[in-house]
Amino acid sequence: MEITNVSEYEAIAKEKLPKMVYDYYASGAEDQWTLRENRYAFSKILFRPRILIDVSKIDMTTSVLGFKISMPIMIAPTAMQKMAHPEGEYATARAASAAGTIMTLSSWATSSVEEVASTGPGIRFFQLYVYKDRNVVKQLVRRAERAGFKAIALTVDTPRLGRRESDIKNRFTLPPYLTLKNFEGLDLGKMDKTNDSGLASYVAGQVDQSLNWKDVKWLQTITSLPILVKGVLTAEDANLSIQNGAAGIIVSNHGARQLDYSPATILALEEVVKAAQGRVPVFLDGGVRRGTDVFKALALGASGIFIGRPVVFSLAADGEAGVRKVLKMLRDEFELTMALSGCRSLKEITRCKPEETQVAREPLAQLGKGSALLMVCRTYGKKGDDWTSSFSTNKEVLKKNDFPLTKAKRKGEELLQATKAKRNEGNFPVGSLQFLRQQVIAADDDKLL
Repeated sequence: MEITNVSEYEAIAKEKLPKMVYDYYASGAEDQWTLRENRYAFSKILFRPRILIDVSKIDMTTSVLGFKISMPIMIAPTAMQKMAHPEGEYATARAASAAGTIMTLSSWATSSVEEVASTGPGIRFFQLYVYKDRNVVKQLVRRAERAGFKAIALTVDTPRLGRRESDIKNRFTLPPYLTLKNFEGLDLGKMDKTNDSGLASYVAGQVDQSLNWKDVKWLQTITSLPILVKGVLTAEDANLSIQNGAAGIIVSNHGARQLDYSPATILALEEVVKAAQGRVPVFLDGGVRRGTDVFKALALGASGIFIGRPVVFSLAADGEAGVRKVLKMLRDEFELTMALSGCRSLKEITRCKPEETQVAREPLAQLGKGSALLMVCRTYGKKGDDWTSSFSTNKEVLKKNDFPLTKAKRKGEELLQATKAKRNEGNFPVGSLQFLRQQVIAADDDKLL
């Protein structure tokens, strides 16, 4: 079967991998709402392409922490890659180097920092979990420095492992023929088989739950490498990251594997970018499967993106060649998106200003101040298109126009009818593409105005 897009590799990986391994790579936490939202949220963002621009030459090169790379698409840390393919992290490192981009090696890799460095030249970052034994952390960081790694990506969202129910059902553990290579000489390279997730038990026993902002400062005392704080989703934590010396921020929800119902990374991105105010670069990790996704992330202020699951799925399907093809497909799609949007360089990829979109400007009424949330998603299309709105409360998910007969319903229907009429009169741009507008209204069916 000819592979024509990144997502097609997942089905192949599912066929080839043992169920325990596939489920480990593919699953998210609890209800997996955030896992689905990481992808779906990209579909809420649309383009306003510009035309008749000379796009015969397109420059996708960029610089990350002073290192020039061929494109703003990098490889995120994904653990235990030899479960996917015998060459594991070796193959990924070679593919990243051939593509002229950055690979981030996981602390829990099945190849050591020294082994990955031995594959040849390349720009590589090292992802770090902070263990209870700080001597272990010091040794890891110093080994990464000696092996030529250029930055530390400090994961900060894992004081405990999220509840990954597939791993619990499968009694996940590292296959006996593999070890966590970076810890092999420290008697920390194996996972015990348990009646739960072996990884969850390992994390509970080894990873420091007391990790805090002081430790970010401490890390800077043991290394001169720049530190990227990975796992930021809010403006508050963006500011604290910068105040505590971070050289960059990675907006990440850990592939939706930690706290379910945390926001999709693309929806959290702008808040973090605005808080950073250009003081440090902000990157996005999570949900990227298309070149259009890369473009959207950059338009919302990201300096680049990281991909995780596409790497392990393509690795499982076709080894190094699979990873190379994923990187090439994303690069080609991204270049095409730039061309069709009228952008010749990364600096020309920007978010449109509200006044450029001519969307409805009527404020949605404040219908009440209770605890429930009424979400209205409004999409404008061509004259005559169906009007689409979705409504939900914290009590139940309600179908379109099927909500309680209250003042809220009447107020909402009046607003929808008025907006429909304006659209059908031609007051909204016909066929234009624009960002979907979302507005949240506090409402309580029992306490309505």
